Order: sequence, then C-alpha cells, then structure tokens
Amino acid sequence: QTLGEGEKTRKKRSSIEGKHQTGFPLFSSMWTRQLLCVFVALQAACATVYLKEQFTPDWDSRWVVSTASKDGVDASIAKYDGEWKLQGVNASAALVASVANKHYGISVPFTSKFEFTQAKPLVLQYEVRFQERMSCGGAYVKLLSDSNTPLNQLVDKTPYTILFGPDKCGAESKLLFIYRFKNPNTGNYREVVAKPVSKAFELIYADERTHLLTLAIFPDGQFSVKIDNKRVATGSLESSSAFEPALMPPAQVDDPTDSKPADWVDAKMVVDASDVKPDDWDESQPPQIEDETAVKPADWDESAPEHIADPDAARPADWDEEMDGEWEAPLIPNPACDSHGCGPWERPKIRNPLFKGKWHPREIPNPEYKGEWAPRRIDNPEFFTETAPFAKLDPIKALALELWTITAGVTFSNILVTDSVEEAEAFAEQTWAPKRELEDSLRPSEGGGVLAVFLGWYESLLEAVDETPYLLVIITAVAGLPIVMLLRCCVGGAANPPALATEGEGEGEGESKRADADEDDDPTPLPEEKDEPLVPESANEQAQQDLPHSAPVTEAAAKETPAPVVSVPAPAPA
Repeated sequence: QTLGEGEKTRKKRSSIEGKHQTGFPLFSSMWTRQLLCVFVALQAACATVYLKEQFTPDWDSRWVVSTASKDGVDASIAKYDGEWKLQGVNASAALVASVANKHYGISVPFTSKFEFTQAKPLVLQYEVRFQERMSCGGAYVKLLSDSNTPLNQLVDKTPYTILFGPDKCGAESKLLFIYRFKNPNTGNYREVVAKPVSKAFELIYADERTHLLTLAIFPDGQFSVKIDNKRVATGSLESSSAFEPALMPPAQVDDPTDSKPADWVDAKMVVDASDVKPDDWDESQPPQIEDETAVKPADWDESAPEHIADPDAARPADWDEEMDGEWEAPLIPNPACDSHGCGPWERPKIRNPLFKGKWHPREIPNPEYKGEWAPRRIDNPEFFTETAPFAKLDPIKALALELWTITAGVTFSNILVTDSVEEAEAFAEQTWAPKRELEDSLRPSEGGGVLAVFLGWYESLLEAVDETPYLLVIITAVAGLPIVMLLRCCVGGAANPPALATEGEGEGEGESKRADADEDDDPTPLPEEKDEPLVPESANEQAQQDLPHSAPVTEAAAKETPAPVVSVPAPAPA
C-alpha cells in the first residue's frame, strides 16, 4: 500500500510539471522505479506537519479570536468583530467570513515551532473560495513570528514572517507573497514583496470554484508559487528580479543632511533684458477678420427662415391647453433651403495677417547656470549582502487570518503547514482534487446548473439542521409520510386487487368477467419517469449518507393492510 501511494504521488507530480513519462528515462529498471517510490513514500512518512486544519466540529477549541482593535481607523470598524461561520460537514467543512464590511482576526498555534535553521522546506497550502464576486478584500494568511504577542491581541501590526494569498480591490487583483527580514546592521525589519503574478484575476477571482494555493520555500532560498497545482511564479529570496523592493538595499543613498545652496542657479534659460518690443507690434489685432472679398450668393434668401413648423405634425388627442398650454408644432429644417442658403448672410472669416499676439521678450542661455542640483551620495548604513536568507528568517509559531473585506463569503478550508512537498501534494490529492472534480461537473456551462442549485440547497439544509437539530424530525416526517402512503397504496393494491360485486347473472356476469380481464391486461400505470441530472458517484454516496431516510415499508407489512372492496352495479341491459 505504501508503494502504491508513493507511485500515485510521483505520477501526480509528474503530471503537474507537464511531463509525459511515467518514469525517469535514466532509471528504466522496474526495481529502480520501485526504490524511487519507496524514497518518495519515506519522505512523506518522515514529514513534520505543523498545522493541518480541516475544520472539524471542535475547530473553535483550537482557534483564538482577536479581541483587539485596529489603530488608525474609525472606531466603528476598528474592532475585529467579523462573524466567522463554519459551513459544510466532513470533507466540505470550511471557515467562512460571513459578514461584509468587517475586520476579521483569528489565529491558531502550531503543534511545534518551525525553525528555518533546519534543512527542510516550508510548505504552506490552503484552499480559498469566493462565494460572491469579490469587490474589495483580502483572503491571505499570515505565518506569525515567534513573539510575545498573545494570539487574542492579533492586529495588523502583529509581527509575521510570511504573508501569502489573494488580495483584491476594484480592478487590481493580486496574489501576495511577502516575507519580513531583519536587517543585520540596524535590527529593523524590511518587507520584501514579490512582483505581481500575471493573470491573477483569471486564475483566482473569475469563478466561484475552490482554488488551491501553495507556497514552497526551500533551504537554498528558492521559492515556488502554485495555483491549482500549476506553477505561476518561481525565484530566489535574494533576487532583485523577483522582488520589489528587493531584499538587499542599495549600497549608496542620498545624504539626508545635504541641502541645495541658496545661491545655486538651476535655471537653464533667462529672459534677455536687452530685448524690447518693436514699435509696429500691435497686440490689439484679432486672430481672425471678415473676408472683404466674399460676395453673397445670388440665390441666397435672407427672408426665408432656416426652420419651419412641421406641417405633418398633429396635436395629440389628450392635449389640454389649460394644463399644457398652447400647442405648437415641432420645428424641422426648411426644405426650401436645401438648394440655397436661408436666413441672414454673414461674410466668412479668414486669418488676420496683422495678428501677432502678445509680445514676450526672448530667452537666452543662462550664463550662471550650474546644472540640476542633486544631494551627494553616501554609503548606505542599511546596506548588507545576503546569500542564504532562508536560515535567517524568524521562526514561526502560528497561522493567522487578519483581514478586512467588503465582500462576504470568503471561504477557507484544508489549511496545511508542513516541511514536505510530497505531504502537501498527497493532502491536496485527498482533499482538493475530488472537490474540484465535483465542482467542475456541476458548472452551469457544462450542463450542471440544476445540480449546482440542488447542491447549494442541500448545503443550506445541512446548516439549518446543524443549528436546529429538531428540524431533522420535521423534515423526516414531512418528506417520509407521502412516500409511506404511496408505497402502501401501490404495494397493497397489487397484493389484494379489489373484488367486483355484481348484480344478476348472464350478461351482467359476462360484463364482470370482461372487466376482470381488462384489469389484468391493463394494470395500473406506474408514475411517469422523469429525467434527472447525473450526479457523480461520490456525490450520490455522500448524499445517501447525509440525507435523512424514511423507514421502508416491507411487502409483508403492506399485505397486512386490507384492500378496500368496491361495489360496482351491473350495467342495465340494452
């Protein structure tokens, strides 16, 4: 079984990376492949899991809600009073930020502290789903640094080592990856921000499916970001091409104590004091004048109006002159002016050859110009070089959801923090993969609209029963009673067909026998079958386990019910 799980994990990794081979070309031997499978399985078996949260019913005994308030915001929204709600059961269990326009703060401690000095990677993985189209809000997680801050005092300024996850507001969609690094010279912390992931909106926010987010940071400083098991970003923690601002500050900076001298001249051009306005410069001339050479066309009719009342217009039947005033027909262009001009004629305007505009003295190069001033450069006191930042990251002790969201319905599920990539991949194969398969089968574009509606109704029903247990009794009674009555009627009627009592013999008896024969040949028709949308076997099995069932009616019990006797009078002879 261990070999089989290892082989499955290896094949999954191969498909994710885009490989088509089922083994490694250099190791074609069957025994070699089996040894590699054992190695992968041993890696997963030796993995340390610092947090695996699947939101079981006792989740609130592990998580700590923040009772603090955020600084620098209005008092009405400063508190972390967003309502967390558990949604779904078993594999579909998730934690939901259920109220819009709220701050959310909640955290959970690790089983043990993660030390970056160990030669193992850090893997953070979780699922996120947006039940409503996200307008503005975060869905990222923070890995809190090992500090003295109690978890119930979680705020935005609580020290963290890693921040990872989606953040969106308006048209700006991001997948954040930020790590905090302590400057060895000053002791101050610097937030190192990864450059944006392209097409973050299409990969995360474009639909309402569950998305798998994975961040892996390795001891050699390399990192990998995946969305739905597809790599979208890689790089090195110390690389300036992957982060902006980068980890290492510039070697030189401007001297903050340096200032521009008072007599510094940085104007390239100055007004020529010797330049004077010419005597013939007339600033009063307009830019355009009438063309004195223009002549009015001979057919121009100045007496004809440019617009006339529409002769085809009629006053509306409901027009009330006392209420609406005197009715006037709307104006239309005069058709008589189509071939010639109408109305007052004016000469066209042309450019004024005497126009010069406002006079300004000319400018000449400044003889005292010294160039653009810049402060002198000095050695940066914060500059340092770092080739192995992974081992110097602050240890982490907890995971936190510290968010502000305008949109409700941000859903978190299956959170994992481990030191094994194989462990994370195996966990995703068990949790996210079947969930995504089911969601894909229910997408409206693929003909699953009805099932999607049913699934939403079914989840809402489970939530209602979970909050109010006695509803299960009512639902069972209401749903089961018609089924019991239907089975009793159908099964009972088939076991004891009604007897026909007739009056007289001869033709009456013959009619009765023919009626019996007709009943045998034409039994009671079964209810018409309706086409139902297909549901995957996993969904059917889960529904059968979760939905309440009515008690079945056995055939023996149905036979004990006496069948009603119907008295039918014999037809009168013709």
